[in-house]
This record gives sequence, structure tokens and C-alpha cells, in this order.
Amino acid sequence: MLALLLADVLPIPRNFEFSPDPKPYIAIFGIGLMLAILGHISSSKTLIATGLLLIFMSTVLLPVGIYLSG
Repeated sequence: MLALLLADVLPIPRNFEFSPDPKPYIAIFGIGLMLAILGHISSSKTLIATGLLLIFMSTVLLPVGIYLSG
């Protein structure tokens, strides 16, 4: 239900499809990992949270989006 509401609000084309190529997901995971490490080194909670969010997005949210779009 929430996905349908967001689909009406967000400017995403109706024929948009997620790509099953793993390279972008690995890149997002790597960037998130680097940000989380930098956040721990600099004691920045914002960097840690951003890194963890990117890791979660690349391992859970985007694969679920692929599954639901197919």
C-alpha cells in the first residue's frame, strides 16, 4: 500500500525496472562500508548511520525491489 502511494508521488517512470546486474549493489555496499568505517574513525554518528543505511539498502531494499518488480 505504501509502495503504491510512493509510486504516485515520486517521479519514477512507470516502465522503470531494476537491473539484476550485481555490480551497482556491490558498489553501494562498498561505499556504505567505507562511510561507516570513516564514521567510526572520526566518531561521526551521521557518517555511521549513512554507511549502515547504504549497506542495508544494497543488501535488503534493492533486492526486494527487484523481486517485487518482476
